[in-house]
Amino acid sequence: MLVTPGGIGTIIKSYILKKKTGNSYSSTAPVIIYEKWLELLSNTILIAVLLIWFDLLEAKIVLGVGIILSITIFLFLKNPNMLKHFNKLIYKIVFFRKFILDFEKFQDNTQHLINFQVLMKTLPITVSAQIPVFVSVFLIFQSFNLDFDIFATSQIYLTSISMGLLTMIPGGLIVTESGLLGILIQNNVEFSVASTLVLIIRLVTFWSVILLGFIVLKFILQNKTDFKNIS
Repeated sequence: MLVTPGGIGTIIKSYILKKKTGNSYSSTAPVIIYEKWLELLSNTILIAVLLIWFDLLEAKIVLGVGIILSITIFLFLKNPNMLKHFNKLIYKIVFFRKFILDFEKFQDNTQHLINFQVLMKTLPITVSAQIPVFVSVFLIFQSFNLDFDIFATSQIYLTSISMGLLTMIPGGLIVTESGLLGILIQNNVEFSVASTLVLIIRLVTFWSVILLGFIVLKFILQNKTDFKNIS
């Protein structure tokens, strides 16, 4: 689901959850939309903080777009009229009619999630989840004996990842890699070294996650099938 436009494939989680648990789209969709919004918000906050230690023009541009988009999505979730228009838009597309939402239930669940107290509990978790990734990227830089501290490597990585996310291209492919390569070259990293860095970083932080996801999903589905056979 990472390799879908803007990660929007995560909406399919609602369909899977409905099939497996019986919960309606109106119950599960708010959680998944909130999850993606929280990811965008955490990235935006981290970029802003990292600018204190590593000033990067591309990061400032991504920060501005991220702030605007975060606020827009928040207002969408808070505004019932915008949700109604969204529901009507979905209904016009035959394929998505199965995902039509119960407005009142969706709104109730959304209002609960965007509550300030809930946000204060979930946002720190989302932000802290980035730390292992930042450490991994920093160690990759160190293995090439490049003179970048962890703030610089984190900013470079997060900015390029956010560039790919904001373009809504599946998995941020090409845009993320190009952005990362361009930023590295701009910071005096040789092309050959920068190209290798991009390859390794994407392999460790993106493709390995997708591979692991497929393995886990297959394991879960296999166990579910075995359980049914036993029953």
